[in-house]
Formats: sequence, C-alpha cells, structure tokens
Amino acid sequence: MGVPIRSEDLWWHLGMGRVIAIAHAVPRSDAFTYTRFGTPYFDQPWLAQLLMYGAFAGTGLAGLLVLGFIIMIGAEALAVLSGTRRGASFAVACLVQLALAPVAWRGWAMRPQAFAVPIFAAFVYVLTAYRKDARAPLWLLPLLTVAWANLHGSFPLGLALVVLTLGATWLDARVALRPLVWTALGCAVAPLLNPRGPALFSYVRGLLDSTTVQSIAREWQPLTLADNEGKYTALVLVGALVLGLSRRARLGDWLIVAPFALLELKAVRNGIWLSLVLGPIAASWCARERAAVPLSSPRHSLIPRYALVVTALWASVLATTPCWKPHLVPMPYGALAWHQRTPIAAVNWMEHTARRPRRLFHGMGAGSYLIWARPSQPVFIDARIELYPRTQWDDVITLSHGERVSELARRYGFDAWLLDQHTEAPLIAELRTVRKLRVSYEDADSVYFERR
Repeated sequence: MGVPIRSEDLWWHLGMGRVIAIAHAVPRSDAFTYTRFGTPYFDQPWLAQLLMYGAFAGTGLAGLLVLGFIIMIGAEALAVLSGTRRGASFAVACLVQLALAPVAWRGWAMRPQAFAVPIFAAFVYVLTAYRKDARAPLWLLPLLTVAWANLHGSFPLGLALVVLTLGATWLDARVALRPLVWTALGCAVAPLLNPRGPALFSYVRGLLDSTTVQSIAREWQPLTLADNEGKYTALVLVGALVLGLSRRARLGDWLIVAPFALLELKAVRNGIWLSLVLGPIAASWCARERAAVPLSSPRHSLIPRYALVVTALWASVLATTPCWKPHLVPMPYGALAWHQRTPIAAVNWMEHTARRPRRLFHGMGAGSYLIWARPSQPVFIDARIELYPRTQWDDVITLSHGERVSELARRYGFDAWLLDQHTEAPLIAELRTVRKLRVSYEDADSVYFERR
C-alpha cells in the first residue's frame, strides 16, 4: 500500500460506483465518452466499485487507504495461517510472505482486484486445511465465489485452485475426494449469480483474449528479466524449485504451484496469486521437523520473534496513513497518495475557469480522473482498455510522441488538450508551435491548451 494511487487504477471505478449508487442499477453501456458513447459495456466489478465509492464517500481517501490496508493484511494473515497449518512455525511463515512481497505488490493496489485477494487467500486456507486432515468448511467456497464473481474477473482462479487441490489430494491419497468434487461443481455454478448471468463468462474470455489489453497494459505482459521485478521473481522461482527438490516435496505441491508460476510468467499482474499459493507451501518446505522446534518451547524464546512481526506490522500501518506517507514515500510522488500523473490541480482549474470543451484530448490516466472529478466532461479515452478499438489506442500513442498531430487533430476534432508534462512532452512541444492554440493553464505536472 506504499505505492501511490495511480489515476488509471482508481478514479473511474469510483465514478462507476457513484453512478451505481445513484441509479441503483449497473450500467450496460458507456456514458462517459464522446468517442464510444452508447457502446455496450460490461461492468463486471460493480460490487467492488460500489464498496469503494461507499468507503470514499464516507471517510475520504484516508478511509480508502485504511480499507486497502485491512484487505492486504487480512490476505497475508490468511497466507501465514495456511503456512502454519502445513506445519511451519509462525515466524517462518511470516518471513516467507515478507520475502514474497516484491512479487505480490501489484495486487495491493486499491482497485477491484484488491477485494478478490482475501477471497483467494481464504480459498488457499480452506483447501490447505482440507488437504491435511479433511476438516475444513468447503461449503464456504461456493458462497465466496458468488461474491468474487461480482467483485473482480479473477474468480475462475478459485475454481482452478479447487480442481488443482483435487488432483493433489488424489496424489496424496490421504483424504476423501468426493467433497472436493461437489465443491468444484458449486464453484463452477456460483458465478451465474450476477446481474448479467452467463454473459459473465464471455466477458472474462474476451478480456483474456484481448491483444489490445495485453499490448497497452504493462501488468498484462509477460515477465521480463530486463527490470528488477522480473529478476527478483525469477530468483524466487528458482529458489523455490531448488528448495522443493532438496526437501523432496510431494508431487501434489508441485501440481498446485506450477500453474500459478506459469500465470506469473505470462502476466506480471499474477504475482499476488503466486505469492499466496507458494508462500504456505514454501514455508512448510523451510520448516524444520517438529521435533527440532517443539511447541513447548519456552515462551520467552518466542517473544523476540513476535515482537519483530508486530513492529513490522505497525511500521507498515504508519507508512500507509495520510499523515506519514508524504514523508516516507520518495518523490516525485505528491502529498497523500496521489500519483504525479493525476491532474488534480488542472481539473480543478477546468471546473472553475475553463470553458467546457466538446472534444478534449487527454491520456488514459487523465480520462480516468475526469470521470470521477468532472463527470460532465465527455472524455476521449480512459482505463477501460477493452472499450476502445486498437486504432484509437495507436492514435493516442502516436500523439503522445508528437507525431501526425495535425492529421489526428482534424480527424477527431479536438478543441482542447489536457496533457501530462512527464509522459507527453513531445506532444506539448509540438502544440506550442501551433498559432491557433494557447496555453491557458500550466503547472509542474499538467498543461492545458485551448483554441484562441
């Protein structure tokens, strides 16, 4: 949660949540843009958007950050408990989850996916408990799937985890398989309880098959060793492989871990799922035999370990509160949790000073923030990547490089431009040479051009 809130991740979800709260219905078509107005749109995470809007409306940004922190800590706590259920000590399970934090961090952002993370962690805990001694509330998983299917499109991962656990349980030959079969059937049917019924499955399949989403969003792209995130994740995967082989891990463990490792290699956004699956299993691999670390160990020997964990948790609490975050998070991130690409001051100026343009050009993050902060302003593009054709995204990229500006401006009929000083500098430089345009607003992060 120490990562600043990025404009493309949060604001349009809050805008959708506001619409749902006012209309008491989930929108079925676009109502925010002038390029795709009226186009059918499947708003799958409607429940998460409503919850986010309620938290923000009631407690502001601070409340939203606290909610995100509670969600993250709850999910990681379930992962730690899953590790202890497999025989690892509390300290070892905590240290393993801490080591996996750089793999999981993308899943901690405050967006609809955040609500799915503790549900997935609950799946891991319940299935871990069942695989050990067949004593677990499997009936809870289909109920959680109903909520998950209305919170975030990652709900198929729950069914996948049940099926993988079924296979691992068959390999272990320790507990009955039939309850897992019924649980899998329940998790397969439960997603139908959503406002759009079976159409939900078509939406998820279309999103996964979208080449536009995969090419535009970095988090949907494969892991690469060109950055530190990829190098660390690769190190974790190699380390887990060596550790598992050295401890002669059960084949069922590999059956569960391997698919989620492949998901992470395919798209870096999947690191959170890998961390919650791998953490408890790796913790059990790291654990010594119970005889070496008896439960009857002197209480005073455990105090430093628990004190260290509690201190780390409280430090993370302080780091995520609005009072401390501006001092602890390095620049160029601004006050509270705002990211520098959120044009807060520029949009405030537009609201009180500028004429409302009919066809405003802006980037993805600005479009997301405009949906929330100035809903009367039709946007050109926003973070709903799948809503827009690939040609429009190509035009956005071309313009941001300052290329074919006159041609594309005539095609779309732009009468104003809200631009980011950091990511759209070539376009800004090009527009400064256009005599028919003037700079009406400018600060360190944003610039606003309009016709003379």
